[in-house]
Amino acid sequence: MSVGVLRYRLLGIEVALRRTLLYVPMTVFVALVVGGLTTVLADVVPEGPLPLLVASAVVVVVMLPLAQRLRVVVDRLVLGERADPLTLVDRVAADLEVPHDDPVAAMLEAVASAAGASWAVVRDRTGRRVSQVGTIDEGASPTTTVGLRHGGDDLGTLEVGVAPGRPELTGTGRRIAAALAPHLAVVVHARHLADTLERERERVTTATLAERDRLRRDLHDGLGPSLSGIALGLEAAAVAQRTDPASVPALLSRTRAEADSAVTEIRRVVDGLRPATLVLRGLPAAVSDTASMLGLGRPGGVRFSLDADLPPVLAPAVEEAAFRIVAEALTNVVRHADATRCAVSLRAGDGGLHVVVSDDGRGPLPVNGSGVGIDSMRRRAADLDGRLQVDPVDRLGGGGTVVTAVLPLAAP
Repeated sequence: MSVGVLRYRLLGIEVALRRTLLYVPMTVFVALVVGGLTTVLADVVPEGPLPLLVASAVVVVVMLPLAQRLRVVVDRLVLGERADPLTLVDRVAADLEVPHDDPVAAMLEAVASAAGASWAVVRDRTGRRVSQVGTIDEGASPTTTVGLRHGGDDLGTLEVGVAPGRPELTGTGRRIAAALAPHLAVVVHARHLADTLERERERVTTATLAERDRLRRDLHDGLGPSLSGIALGLEAAAVAQRTDPASVPALLSRTRAEADSAVTEIRRVVDGLRPATLVLRGLPAAVSDTASMLGLGRPGGVRFSLDADLPPVLAPAVEEAAFRIVAEALTNVVRHADATRCAVSLRAGDGGLHVVVSDDGRGPLPVNGSGVGIDSMRRRAADLDGRLQVDPVDRLGGGGTVVTAVLPLAAP
């Protein structure tokens, strides 16, 4: 029982201990002052109530400041740092100035310590556990839950609680947790920004390296031989100019054809470059920009909507193929569909990237929906072991077209 009372602060021991340590010294002080002064003054004024009145006045004058100072000392002794919330805030702020591998966990530990909690948890908006300090027993429920908000955005919640057998958080502990929650939200938001920046850096780096490798292959395998052929043709023409002038026109003609081939190759390489928006801002932003350039979504034009639910990082080849397919489908909507609405859906699921472009226009082109643009979309999907199909949509009072592509999330 003694262990339970002293170690786990059961039965309100803090309240009893604080009052005992405060009132016992005060009682002793009053008794000593009154007894001492009345004894001394009785020798000077042996008769009347004057000695008692003087002793009482001294007690009244001295007791108030003494009691205040004694209460501070007792609270500091019994409650520790929790006796002064400002001291706790200062300590938390000082902890934030020290480098940490995980600043959220460090801040969370400071909050739990300041509030007198056994454990604390930060959860995001979906309820996923972001960080935890202390051990949560099975079936334990939080004593206090505080929302974490920053800049008007809901970041999640802070949950603090105590272990079974420990007393509930005091009102001061709850207020401290609530007061420190905005500071914790700043740290959580900063970590979220850092994680997002790291993912974007990884995505851009991966895409840049993949694009560099593709350019190197194209220049080496396609444009390099063409330029070498042009150089050799010009050299042969120069030699023929001296030895066989009649053959020069034929050599120049072949060299001209080789130059035309090189120009075509350059155009192919340039057309294959990843759009800057796709590299810098990702697939949804690139699709939105393309739709705007085509005039979709403008007042009085074709209404446009985009629904995207994608992982933070896509394989560059898959991301580019999806973009090219959507861009070609949107171009067909503008040129041929005569539609009033167009919707694009980009979603990851079942191990694949599902791309859907639909409109309420006149339906697929004739000849089984075949065309250069559609063939190009099918080829891009097939290159990644994906599939693409173009289907009509039957609606009351009209038709439409839906282009559906399924691409693997990991490029083959």
